[in-house]
Amino acid sequence: MMDFMRAGGFGMWPVLALGSAAIAIAVRGVFKPAYSSTRRLLSMSLATSFAMGMAVASDIAAVMSKVPANPEWAKSADLPLVVMIGLGESMAPAVLGCLLLALAWLAASFAGAGQRSDASTAAIVGV
Repeated sequence: MMDFMRAGGFGMWPVLALGSAAIAIAVRGVFKPAYSSTRRLLSMSLATSFAMGMAVASDIAAVMSKVPANPEWAKSADLPLVVMIGLGESMAPAVLGCLLLALAWLAASFAGAGQRSDASTAAIVGV
């Protein structure tokens, strides 16, 4: 797990923090369903998505600047492999963020189970 976090770089920490907060909001909404918890979950999901985008972009930028700056890598016959490994590691924040958001929305799907449907909540999630 730590290798996965290390591969994704610094941007993994905001993704982890915001995604974990989204899960906490969703779990709280299961026990106390309300329109405001759905709105907060949407907002936290958006913040997590932006953090994922920032982390992936900064990781790709690091690969694209560090590989050419290292003459051993830049002149190597394995250059495509080095770049592919770097780009693969750059996807770690997206993998983590998507997993956390999937878990958050899975938990949110249980909110209000067995209760009367709230039209305002359905309207905000586009149902």
